[in-house]
Amino acid sequence: MAYQHSRDAVVKIDNAAGSLVEITSYMRAANLSREPEQLDTTVFGELDRSFLPGFVGASFPISGLLDFADDAIFDILATAVGSATTRSFEYGPEGGTSGKVKYSGEVIVLDFGISARIDEPESWTATCRVSGAVTRGAFA
Repeated sequence: MAYQHSRDAVVKIDNAAGSLVEITSYMRAANLSREPEQLDTTVFGELDRSFLPGFVGASFPISGLLDFADDAIFDILATAVGSATTRSFEYGPEGGTSGKVKYSGEVIVLDFGISARIDEPESWTATCRVSGAVTRGAFA
């Protein structure tokens, strides 16, 4: 088995003009997770809950360091909060060179936050919800 260090990860997301922009140099964490919905089918008289599988969704929370001299992250993520327009994304957990695994799709940016703590550099977080399917492919 060939394990890969996460330092090579690549994340790209559309800017307002619809062009994919690499934001890797601002990032410290990315997590693409699939989330199956569980519909509760428990009825009166039962002691144990029962469930029915529903739709499968995905979320893509990302975070990183904030550079107030550079508005790239703010322009891409903060301005997308509340927009009904999806943004394309590409995520390469093992890097973005030819042949490496790439996950892609469309996301809605649910939130964008800025954090300042006494013992850490200023940082940002964003939660993106995938709209539609996540496609697994490879970088060309």
